[in-house]
Amino acid sequence: MLKTLIVFASGAVLSGCCTGVSTDPREGGFAGGVCGGMTGAYDQRIFEREKKLSDLDAIGDSLNASIAENEALVVSLDDEIVRTSANLSSLRENIDELQRLYHESDVLRVEIGVLKKEQALLEALFENFKSKTSSVVAQQKETAVDAQMQTIDPPLPEGDEPAQMEATDTIIEIDKRIDALNERVKTLLGR
Repeated sequence: MLKTLIVFASGAVLSGCCTGVSTDPREGGFAGGVCGGMTGAYDQRIFEREKKLSDLDAIGDSLNASIAENEALVVSLDDEIVRTSANLSSLRENIDELQRLYHESDVLRVEIGVLKKEQALLEALFENFKSKTSSVVAQQKETAVDAQMQTIDPPLPEGDEPAQMEATDTIIEIDKRIDALNERVKTLLGR
């Protein structure tokens, strides 16, 4: 019983000491610490600090998750930049190739135009030779008919037949060059 009385008396004495004393042992010293322990203020302060620590841990976890998401987004964006850069490089190469082909097709068009003019000139020459040849052939037929009637072989005209053959050969060669250029243009244009 004495023990109970001592405990009760010490509680009363200490509770009397608690008036006006801070329950924080850092501010109230030993008496503040004892008062804080008896009144439950110390336990309340520990509970509040643990709650604050728990709240800060939750915020830290949330921030760490957000950082991880942002890092994943950065990696994804880096990959997209690499793909876009590769696509851009490929597009630039395609544009360069198309410009080269366009320039080459312009050159080929000029060459074809020149060849067509040459062909037209040679065809005109050929027609001229053909008309001369037809008149020569007509004359030869007349002469042949006359010769048969007279039983004399007429001499062949000199110079006209080789010129006609040369013009024909030139026109054939120009036709071949035009066909080759047309094929080259079709190949370059992908047709």
